[in-house]
Amino acid sequence: MMTDSSQGYDVLGLFGLVAPERSDELAALVREYNPAFLVANDQPSFLLEASPSFGFVRYVNRALLHVWVLAWVMWKEMYCWSSELWFLAKDGKPFVLAELDALPDQAASYADAEAVYSEAMAFIQSNPLEWTLWPSQVPRPLEIAAGTQEDWVVKDFVHHALAFFFLHELRHIVLHHDGIQFESQHDEELECDRWAADFLLARSDLYAAAAAEDATKVKSKRAMGVALGTAVIAHIQELGLWEAGTQHPPIAERMKNLVSALALPGTDLSWTVACSFLLAGLRRRAVVPDRLEFQDHRDSFMKLLAAPTNWEGHPGT
Repeated sequence: MMTDSSQGYDVLGLFGLVAPERSDELAALVREYNPAFLVANDQPSFLLEASPSFGFVRYVNRALLHVWVLAWVMWKEMYCWSSELWFLAKDGKPFVLAELDALPDQAASYADAEAVYSEAMAFIQSNPLEWTLWPSQVPRPLEIAAGTQEDWVVKDFVHHALAFFFLHELRHIVLHHDGIQFESQHDEELECDRWAADFLLARSDLYAAAAAEDATKVKSKRAMGVALGTAVIAHIQELGLWEAGTQHPPIAERMKNLVSALALPGTDLSWTVACSFLLAGLRRRAVVPDRLEFQDHRDSFMKLLAAPTNWEGHPGT
């Protein structure tokens, strides 16, 4: 990934990096559809979108950097939630916000996450980009080789999140080229989500077998990257989780559709990570549930995706 360069990102190389088992299929797709990935002039808004009629995806480098810095923000937020969520689910206890807020150092954890978020937003919202504002706790992309092992984990999540975004837009191009139409734009968006996630996850066991890695762990890590991508969208847009846009369905609906096809155990760590990413956004909008009952880690994620009117203790329940 670039930093202060106007150079474009190697999107096709990214696809081969995150899902090497699909390399032959990707090569055939590129030969048939000849997609292009073009860098647009910088602008403050998050731009990463397809122009299906012309067969290209355009983006600004700032958008890629936006995903990069938000990934470290949400990873920092993990320290606010993940351990407690894991043990609550393991022990069959409910999530009670007041009890969690009362934990030692919880307020400090929130403050640490907010400090990284404030610095990240100051950098991303500068116009033109002001590199002296780069957040102090986030490694720059070109310096990641010297990062910690933990930094490398977050970097991998970013790669999968970006691949999910670009694959989603690529699907728009393929659908237009093939003349496939949907009853609504929302339906097409859900199909592009489905295809992008399928590209990353459906054959991950083939990669795991070739690399002599645990198949569940490989799929789990990739799922965390997709979860990061959808959580980034929820952070960036102004509508929150449950409101539909003019062209896109609610983020919560998109997440539920992706989860429905995800064959991971209900106790897998990816659910706790995804919950932490969700709570990062909910906390900033002051809509964290006061109390939630759940059966396992997967159920906790699904309960958080439900509209607040379905949460226990919320007015109207």
